[in-house]
This record gives sequence, structure tokens and C-alpha cells, in this order.
Amino acid sequence: MTSTDSVHPVNSPQWWDDYFRHHWDRNGGAAQTRHFMRRLIEELPDAERRHLAESARSILDWGCAHGEGVDELARAFGADKVLGVDVAPAAVAEAKRRFPAYRFELVAEGDVPRRSEVVVCSNCLEHFAEPWAVAERLARAAEDLLIVLVPHAEEPLCASHVVRFDADRFPESLADLRRIAGVRVAVDPEHWAGEQFLAIYASPRYLAARAADGSAEKAKWDRHYANITLEAESEVMARFGAEFAALVGELLPEGGRVLEAGAGAGWHSLALARTGRFSVTLLDFSEHALRHARALFAREDVPARFVLGDARAEGPAEYDLVFNSGVLEHLAFAEQAALLRAMASRSRAFVLALVPNRHCYWYHVWRLQAGARGDWTFGREAPAAELGAVFAAAELPFAGERVLGADWTESFFAYLQDVGPRLLECLRAVHRSPALADEAKGYLRAGLGRVAGAPARAVPAGWRPSGTAEPPEVALLAGALADALALQVRSDGALRAAREECRRAREDAEQRARDVARLEAGLRAAAAAAERSAAEQAAAHAAERASEHDAWERRLTDLADRLAHAEQEQARLTAALRTASDERDRLASERGELRDLLHAARAALGRTESERDALAAANEELHAWREVVERSRAFRMLRRFDRVRGALRLRRPR
Repeated sequence: MTSTDSVHPVNSPQWWDDYFRHHWDRNGGAAQTRHFMRRLIEELPDAERRHLAESARSILDWGCAHGEGVDELARAFGADKVLGVDVAPAAVAEAKRRFPAYRFELVAEGDVPRRSEVVVCSNCLEHFAEPWAVAERLARAAEDLLIVLVPHAEEPLCASHVVRFDADRFPESLADLRRIAGVRVAVDPEHWAGEQFLAIYASPRYLAARAADGSAEKAKWDRHYANITLEAESEVMARFGAEFAALVGELLPEGGRVLEAGAGAGWHSLALARTGRFSVTLLDFSEHALRHARALFAREDVPARFVLGDARAEGPAEYDLVFNSGVLEHLAFAEQAALLRAMASRSRAFVLALVPNRHCYWYHVWRLQAGARGDWTFGREAPAAELGAVFAAAELPFAGERVLGADWTESFFAYLQDVGPRLLECLRAVHRSPALADEAKGYLRAGLGRVAGAPARAVPAGWRPSGTAEPPEVALLAGALADALALQVRSDGALRAAREECRRAREDAEQRARDVARLEAGLRAAAAAAERSAAEQAAAHAAERASEHDAWERRLTDLADRLAHAEQEQARLTAALRTASDERDRLASERGELRDLLHAARAALGRTESERDALAAANEELHAWREVVERSRAFRMLRRFDRVRGALRLRRPR
């Protein structure tokens, strides 16, 4: 990152606003941001990656620039949970334009807008004169995890960088968060000329939840050791035990205290305890594993101390050597470094780790054969070509590495399929000859680290520095390639088996077709015989059938006559029914007319009765009036007058 011609102080919000407007994309800032965030995500330990993907509901990208880091977080863990913030208005505006589906906010310098379960800060702290004060604010805002990525051992500093970060400068705690991982991260030189350093801090709440998740792993091993019986020691294991005991004998004086961290059954510790030269302690978080180991030591009548605990937890420095075998190859690089640091906390001198040797050809053949048969029970396993890088990530001075277990490698020959005794002898001869480098013969690669600050102890000859350091993902890719090859071989075997099954099925089908042809010929012969028999039976019953036919003909003729008579009777009854229906309709019509006449007569009668009643009333009134009139004087006078007038009319001359 280069300075600009801005008039504002370098690293001020105004300076950053000018830089994002005029120089960010021109200087490859977007591609660099995306690459750094990808490497950060890739280097996360498995437990933390699962937490971000499955449990965390909020992830804050503090210092999001144009949003490419937010895009990577959203793609990996879900867009709905990621928020990007920055102090530069130009950066936030451009981030919203480039990624409208995501959330971005503008914040004041050094401010954290809200608490989030996970706070991510990629390549920001180096711009602050007081980076740990800023980191403290970020830690107080992180409910579960604070994830910080900064340039490592930068020399010289960029114009806008004001602080150099070395691995040992990161504090063990920030606010109430404790550092759980610190990893040196290789990046593409196109984006940065040097390494980056990834530091992860966790809250007590998160650590308690992660410990609860670890109980599932513990339960898995409890089930494993609860269901196996105490096995006899193989010749191969006995030879390697002697080789391992001799190696430890070169490192420690008699009476040295040794801890196997993550002991499992404890075969290597048993080999050490047999010598009587060491005080041996076995540490494992599985009670059933420790019970199995106790039974093994009791059977051999060898003393040892057994401790129930987690090898990933730190402890007091009580031992001269802390080692494990068959553990690191199952962990991500960051988890490997964290485990080595925890082992170093318990040691006063050395830390030793044994992992499968990636240069051992026969290891890959054995793994491929076992995986192809479906017998590979060890899960994900990344064999190592060098161990110096992981010891460096764990901040342990690396004393060297060596290859062990050449005899053990020969046991893998027994897993080869379709190999005769003579070829096996040839393979053993080649394996034991100088034709193969010792680097390719041993099954296990041992890495030895010194504990920082411990009294200097001489390291025996045979321990050599690591070869060229390789990115951690190379080991993962090698393991993935081995699994893929095993799957391919298994698939090819299944395909060949399927083809063989198809061939057998085709042959069976052809045989069945021949059998069917024979059956069809037999059926045709049987059909011809059946036809002849049927013809004979038909001839035998022809007369009987003819007489029966005549009888049926007569019966049918009689039934036809009876049917014709019945049809005629049905026609007569139908005509009579039709006549009756017509008569019924006529009577119904007349009944309607009579009903109407009756109603009219009843109405007329009602009127007549009303008129009669009125006339009777009028007569009664008339009689009443007549009586009244007849009784009156005037009426009598009128009657006299009428009689006189009548008399006079009679007397008038005509």
C-alpha cells in the first residue's frame, strides 16, 4: 500500500477516503483484500470454521474497504450474518454499489458499531500507532471470537504501516478473550511480499461451548476402546517400540520423565516403560482408552502413571519430553500448532511428534489398498513431508526431524492383493537395499522441538533440519489425493465387479434363452397333442352337441312365440294405458272446469244470499215504517183525503 498526495494526515479517515476514491483499485486493493480473507478462512481451525458456518449468527468485518472480504465471508458462512464497516465514506459507498445484497455501515474512527459473535479484522491494526488499544476495543465487541490477520515481521514497513508485528508480540489475552491460535500464513507473493500472521482469541463462553463439542470426540474414542479386546503385541509393533525407546534414550538421561499426550492404547509408552530407564505418564481424555492402557501395562507388569485430561489444554512443565504419535495428521495446521504449544507448556526440554511420512511409498500403497477395500478406519489423514513449519507456527525452536519405522513399512506388504510369495520377497529385498533412500523407507516422520527458555541439551546425531517448507494445504491435498485414489480404485473395482456381474448375467440370460427355446418347443409339441385330443373329443361329443342344439332350437322357437305373444299383449296394454291416460287427462280437465263453475256458483249464491238479506232488512224496515205511518194522524187524514178524492172522481161527469 502506498501513500497518496492527499493533504490529510496518513491513516486519518479523510486520507483513507481519498485513497479509496483514487488509489485503492489502481494498487490492487480489491484483489489483495479477497486473497487475504480467503487465506484467513482457509487457515481457520476446523472447530472455529464450523462455528462460523453453523453456530455464529453475526460476523463483523471491521475495516471492510470495498467489500471483497465481506463477499468471501458471506460465501463461506452465509450472507445474512455478515456486516462490513469502514471509516471511509467512499469505501462504504463503493461496497454497497459492488455488493448490494450485503450490509455495510459507516463508522467513526476506531469505533465498533455493535457487539457481534465474531469480529474479523484483516490487515488493519498495522495502520494504528496504538494497535493493542484498538484490538482491546474489538475484543470487547466480540462475544465469541476475535480473528486478526496482520503482516508478519514486515521489513521495511509500508508508508502507511506504523507497527511491525512479530509472532511473539501478540498478547495471550485481549479483554476477557484468550488467544487459542497463532499461525504464520503463507500468501501469494503477487499480493504481499512476505508472510501474514493469524491470531485467534476466544471468549470463556465460546471455550466452554467448544469443550462441550469436544465431548463428542471423547465419546467416539470411549466407544472405540470400550468395544475392543486387549490384543497381543505384534512383532512389528515390538520392533518399532525398541527403535523408539532407543531414540528417546539418546535424548534423555536415565530417570527422565516422559508424557505421551493423547496416548490411546499406549504402545509407544509401553516400549519406553519396559526399559526401566524412564518415568512414563500417559495422558488421554478417554476413560476407556486409559482403562485399556492400564490393562495393557498390567499384563506386561510394567509401572506407569495414567492421567485423565485433554492434551490440548496447557499444564505445568513437569516432564522432560512430551510426545504423541498418530495425532497431528488428523488436525488442521492451526490445530496442530495449538496442540504443540499445549504440549510444550508441559515440557521442560523437548516436544516430539510422530506422523505418517509422505515420502514413504508403501504407506500410500497400503492406504490405497485399505481405502479401496473400505477398511480405512482412520478418517482424514494428512501425511507430512516436513515438520519444521508447524513447529515454527507453534513458536517452538525446531531441533530437527528424522524418519523411523522402516521395519514397520514392510508390514504393509501383507496388505497387497494378488501378489505371490516370490514377488513379496523381491519387494522386501528392494526395500532393504540402498536402492531406496532412507527418506522413503520409514513409515513415520518424527519432528523434535526444544522448549523455549529450557536449559540447553545436546541433540544426538541423525536429527536434520526440515527440507523446503511447504504450504500446509499441500499435506491436506496429499491426504485428499490418497483418499481420491482409493475411491477411484474402489470405484474401478466396483465397476469391474459390475461388468463381471453383467457378463455372468448375460451368460445366465443366454442360458435361460436356450432353456426357454427348449421349453417353447416342448410347449408347441404339447399344444399339437392337445389339439389332436381336442379334435377327438369334439368328434366324440358332436352328436350330443347336435341334439342339444336341436333341443335348444325348439326351446328358443317356443320362447320366441311366447315373446311375440307377450309383445302383443304389451302393445294392447300400452294402448289401453294410453287411452286411460287420455281419459284421465279429460276427466282432470272437466274436474277443473266443474271446480271453476262450483266456485262461480258459490260466489253467485253468496251474492244472492247477501241480496236476500238486504231485501229482508229493507222489508222489515218498510213494515216498520208502514206501521209508524199507519199509526200517525197525518196518515189517517191522507187516507180520508184519498177516499174523498176517489169519491169525487166517481162523481165527475165524463
